[in-house]
Amino acid sequence: MQIQESETLRDLMRAFAGESQARNRYSFAASVCRSQELPALAAVFTFTARQEREHAEIFYRHMAPVSGQKVTIQGDFPVEVTNDVCELLRRARDDEREEA
Repeated sequence: MQIQESETLRDLMRAFAGESQARNRYSFAASVCRSQELPALAAVFTFTARQEREHAEIFYRHMAPVSGQKVTIQGDFPVEVTNDVCELLRRARDDEREEA
């Protein structure tokens, strides 16, 4: 099967975008935890951010056959700006459940 112009390619790009954005959200949450002197929670968010990066890399590498091209996708991604650590944990839980 050719990956070019396929729904599989668009699914891979959506997955890559979702994992990449999740990584950033977890990194931002880790920063909030560090600023509030919650190193254990910062470590959890940092660990999770690294896992999301690994997931993104897997999806990205599967798109190698179309390297140099652009892939157009449409997607919805959450905006979760808060300094409330409990809320960050709830949102992380909810986002992971939705992703599954």
